[in-house]
Amino acid sequence: MSLQCNHRRKWSASKAVSEAENRLRHKDIVGTVAVGRQGLGTSKSCYWKNANTQERRSLVQREIKSREEENRQEKTVELGSQGAWSRWKLSETPDCPLCGNRGTLQHVLSGCNIALTQGRYTRRHNQVLRELAEVIEKQRKEAKHIRNKPIKIQFVKEGEVGQKSKKNISGMLNQAKDWQLEVDLGKKMQFPDIVPTNLRPDMVLWSTSSKKVVIIELTVPWEERCGEANERKRAKYDGLLAECRDRGWQTWNFPVEVGCRGFPAQSVWKMFSAVGVTGQNRRAAIKKLGLAAEKASCWIWMERHSSSWKPTTNAQ
Repeated sequence: MSLQCNHRRKWSASKAVSEAENRLRHKDIVGTVAVGRQGLGTSKSCYWKNANTQERRSLVQREIKSREEENRQEKTVELGSQGAWSRWKLSETPDCPLCGNRGTLQHVLSGCNIALTQGRYTRRHNQVLRELAEVIEKQRKEAKHIRNKPIKIQFVKEGEVGQKSKKNISGMLNQAKDWQLEVDLGKKMQFPDIVPTNLRPDMVLWSTSSKKVVIIELTVPWEERCGEANERKRAKYDGLLAECRDRGWQTWNFPVEVGCRGFPAQSVWKMFSAVGVTGQNRRAAIKKLGLAAEKASCWIWMERHSSSWKPTTNAQ
């Protein structure tokens, strides 16, 4: 028996019963555990192995209900940040106060030409870029140079226990000592003296000793347009990187997108892994970028009725 629910999740009764029985058998192995300040033996426990047919049916039903409630709570937590924008003040009129077009959330946060001209989206972009630059700069300073040593096979004698070899630190920033970083914030950024160009990427990393150059280009679009933004930014710098390769440089181009509602795209995760930001540091960095984008977008939404604005000094 299977049911097709409205939310398009196919629920199988036989599968749910089988999973519930497995969990009940596992509880038999674990035994009775203390709950809060309640002492052991205070309440009567019914075990699967000792239960009759009627009791087992009741245990299975209770276990399935408990599991469905857990799934519901997990989904609620997952959608918590996604629904944060719903706490923003709603508009009294359906039109955009700046340009007069339909003032949907998508339009106000990423599609208003007046907001773009006034630099509101640039302000948000720079706030996210500043957070990204701090993460990359920290990794650049902490990066260690790894020498290319031949891998030695450690033979272990019979009866002895071998020692685990230390894992090499991954990431391109760990492959040279002289990495330099330029970020297009505050002042006009100049591309490294590799090839002449008028292009200004958001962030450039380069190592003269290893002849490697990395371009990181940030976009803060509407989440559904992250793929389009990635392709556009990648194509923008293809010619520049081709000229660098012609001069003997290794090149990397990382267009990264942080959704304007605070959801970083997979391109951000891949870029962090490539430069050596992994594990807990990567998760913390991703969270910081998403929070910066969400806060800046909230400001854009709250200030949508202001026909003019002046950014603060620290928002440039």
